[in-house]
Amino acid sequence: ICSALSSALFHSRDTWITERLDYHFALAFIICSFCVNCLELMKSPAFKEYASNPVCVFFQQRLFRIGTVLCTCHILYLNFVHFDYGWNMTVAVFF
Repeated sequence: ICSALSSALFHSRDTWITERLDYHFALAFIICSFCVNCLELMKSPAFKEYASNPVCVFFQQRLFRIGTVLCTCHILYLNFVHFDYGWNMTVAVFF
């Protein structure tokens, strides 16, 4: 919801803050979708026999933490080092 609202706000009122909110919420949505898809894939019947594998359990427990840290670092880089649309698109395409 935040991604759609920030995008609508940015495209109706183009200011520096709405631009940044649009980019940040869009990337957060992409990373969150990636994490949820990975977790849902591990719940599928094909992965049931691997559910008790310690590596798989470790991956499931750490996935959202890693996604949160990556998103936070990226947002901090864009806000305090260099705001670059090309870099933001590269990160978004990676996920």
